[in-house]
Amino acid sequence: MDGTWRITQFIDDGRDETSDFDGFTFTFNADGSVVAENGTLSFTGSWFIKLDDSSLDDDDDSDELEFNVSFSLSNDFDELSEDWYVIEYSSNSIRLLDDDDDGEDDFLTLTRV
Repeated sequence: MDGTWRITQFIDDGRDETSDFDGFTFTFNADGSVVAENGTLSFTGSWFIKLDDSSLDDDDDSDELEFNVSFSLSNDFDELSEDWYVIEYSSNSIRLLDDDDDGEDDFLTLTRV
């Protein structure tokens, strides 16, 4: 996951909010920090990936890869601060799902720059 990425899709409660992050790149560092910047603004947060092997939330015996990102701001970046589940990944993109309790799943796709 280390490296520079951009958001190519962000669906929040059924609304496409991808444009909120136009121009921003996200640099995920090995020390667990993430920097979002667009040339003018810069925001710092943290991230980690873990294997969720909790049997309480699994429908089957397979473990789920969980991607956690956190920004301590109360703006658009706060909406990214979730416990995301990895639903697809390759060396150039990662697709994430946040299973909301309100019935509207959120989706986030990051593409390597």
